[in-house]
Order: sequence, then C-alpha cells, then structure tokens
Amino acid sequence: AYAHANWQPPAPRFVLMAGGGTSDMRQYFSNSKKTYVPTMIYPSDPILGETATDSRLVTFLNNDILPDMDIGRFPAFSANEVGIMVSKTISYESAPPRDEWNTNILLISDDLEGGGGDFYAFSDTLANGYADPNDPFGTKFLPYPYTPTKVYLGRTCDTNNPSVANECRTAIADTINNQGALFVSYVGHAQTRNWAIEKLMDPTLAQSLTNADKLSIFLGMACFEGFFHEPPTGSRSLSESYLLNPNGGAVASWSPTGFGVATGHDYLEQGLFLAVFQNGVQQLGTAMTAGKEHLYYNAPQHKYDDLIDTFNLLGDPALHIQTYVARTAVQIAGLTATYHDNGILVAWETLDEPDLLGFNILRSPAPDGPFGQINGDLIAGKSSGTPTGADYTYLDANVETGVVYWYRLEILNLDGTSVEYGLAASQKAADSHLIFVPVAAR
Repeated sequence: AYAHANWQPPAPRFVLMAGGGTSDMRQYFSNSKKTYVPTMIYPSDPILGETATDSRLVTFLNNDILPDMDIGRFPAFSANEVGIMVSKTISYESAPPRDEWNTNILLISDDLEGGGGDFYAFSDTLANGYADPNDPFGTKFLPYPYTPTKVYLGRTCDTNNPSVANECRTAIADTINNQGALFVSYVGHAQTRNWAIEKLMDPTLAQSLTNADKLSIFLGMACFEGFFHEPPTGSRSLSESYLLNPNGGAVASWSPTGFGVATGHDYLEQGLFLAVFQNGVQQLGTAMTAGKEHLYYNAPQHKYDDLIDTFNLLGDPALHIQTYVARTAVQIAGLTATYHDNGILVAWETLDEPDLLGFNILRSPAPDGPFGQINGDLIAGKSSGTPTGADYTYLDANVETGVVYWYRLEILNLDGTSVEYGLAASQKAADSHLIFVPVAAR
C-alpha cells in the first residue's frame, strides 16, 4: 500500500514475491520450513477458516475485497528453486510458439462421483458456451482459432473403469508433452497433492512432464491444490510440483489454498477467459484479477467471495500470455532493452523476413502506452524478402536517469500493412548498474 501510494507515477501494477512462506512463519514446530516471504493467513474460507491469501497483501483501496495490484509468488525455498521458475518464465516469453500449439486449450474434468456439481458441464461451457447463454451469436468464452481438447474422466477416457484413470493420465501427459496447451484447466475434486481420488495429476506425473518448449499455464478449479503454505519440511502442493519441474510442466498456476464450490470456480475461470480471449488482456496477473472481478460483480452477492482470497497466482503476474498471433511478414525471436553508458539499447532478432519492409521503434513511459515513434528513418529489413533472419539494435540516447521506458516494435510489411510486437522495459540508472526486465512478447 505504501509503495502504491508513494511511488513515482505511474503507480506500480505488479508485485512478484520471490520466496516461499508458511502458516508457521515463526517456526514453532521443529519441522517447519523457513519463511522467506510471508503470506497473509486470513479467515477467508467458510469451512477451513484461516488459510493463505496473497491477494489480501494488495487489497487496500475502494473498501472492497478485490486486489488493487496484480500479485504473484515464486514459492521457492532455495536459490535453485528460484532459478528454475525464473528460467522457465524467461524461456516462455523469449521463444515464440511454433506449430500453433498455443491454440489448444486442455480441459480436464473429474467424474461426477462424490457430488460437487456437473464438472463435465462446467468444462463444456468453457469450450462451447457464450457469456450470454441467450445470445448464441454473442461473445464466446473460447473463440476461433482456439480449440478444446477434452479429457473427462469416465466420459472421454477410462469409460469402463474410471477408478483406474490410466487412459486419462496418458491422455493428459500426451497432450501437454506433444500437442501442447496454452492453458491446462482442471475442474473437479482435489487434494493438496492430486487431482481427484483417481490421481488424474499427482507429483509423479507433474515431475515427469517434458514440455519445456511448450510450457502451459495451469488453472486449478478445485480445492487445495495450491496449498503452498503447509509448514512441514518436504511437503509441497501439487501446483508447486509442476512449477518446479525444470523440464516442463507449468510456467505459472492459478491455484486455491482452500475449499471451493464449482459454481464459484465457474465465474472465476469464465472471467479469465473473457479477459484473455475477448478483451485482449496479455498479462497473466491482470487476467486473473479480471477473473476475480467477474466473480465479484456477476455471482450472487457475497456467495463465493472466499475464492477471491483463496485463489493465488504462483508465477509472475507480469507474464505475457503467449496467445495465438497470426503469422506475419516476419518471425521474431525476442525483444530486449538494456541500459548502456550512453543510453538504452533495444535489440531484437528475426528468424525470417519473407514479406518484411522494416521496423519503427515505439516508446512509452508506461506499459499500456501511449507509444510514440522515436527513430527517424525506417529501420530497413536486412534480409527483406528472404527466408533468412538477422540481428538488429537501436540505441535510444534520449533518456533520463531513473525513468523506466517501455519499448515495442512496429513491423511494416511489403504490402503496406503493419503490426506491433513485443514489450520490453529498461531504465537509465544513476549508478550505471544494469537494469533489465526481459518481458518480450510476440
């Protein structure tokens, strides 16, 4: 709250906490993990009572329970664990998706045993439904070109013996590892270390995933699978298992630390899908905050408010979601901005330039703009009209000390069209140390 109120404008939007925390932060129990970054233990869950809510750490305006900044956590208890999550985040943002795998959305549902709602129907609504069910030509939760892959226990797999779930587990692993999925959504019952009693996902499967080049964002619409604050040494939640897999799994997870009702989860996830697929929200924390706002303003008043507290983002809230972008006249491998003694060096690389004319550099003091062109003449393509790529740099010398600058590329095509690409930030530091934020997007 203090930083938000006193920061040099514009106020900060994102908070990333690098370190784990437990409910026993003073280590009263001899086997409790050390707390590196405390969470807030708050009586928000109507059944469990007190549980972890990072959201409350950034709830300080407007006299409501909605977060006023986008917050996330790397739940790490060692430097190595921080390194795994940082490396996966940078890799995810730096390498544009190939083969259009990011048009696939993996929808996983528990069977209907044990009550809790019609999980198949909840997932089907995401796959095929509309924000207004009475308007079949209106706003879809999952519009073209995105397509769902359904793994429904007892319906699409393990139909003869759902209690085994071998077919479903194989389908989940195969989809994530080989086909790839932008989002992996699970709807159903869960415990701290597994989805469903049948263990549709557990630490063993999570740690065996090998999708390092196609990292997914996991959405745990269930109970407890994000219970990162459990004190005992060695106890890790399911969401931590797929986050800490260095060879694949998740780049981030939206996970609960409490109980929940499937209908409430429905509001959260539908709000997130509308933000990403209809409203063009690119940053993960902002999309998840939009999901909470959708629940707050559209669900029966106060009925599912506990989910606003108990759903936490494990990952970088500024992460740029690698949504599908139609192939343009050039493929770009990344955009960076780094401080040098005489300015900020903007650099990027192309993979091919079949229809490229050139580039303009756009700059803004805020990530949301407005952006203005800072180069004079067009930066001509070095390999224009060819299937080969090239490296590019541009030195922005007109910068002030201490001001953060955000950069985008305007790509101009031979046919006269143009498209904007990426987002990278840096600032000129008074002590000449490097300040680099690798947030490249496509």
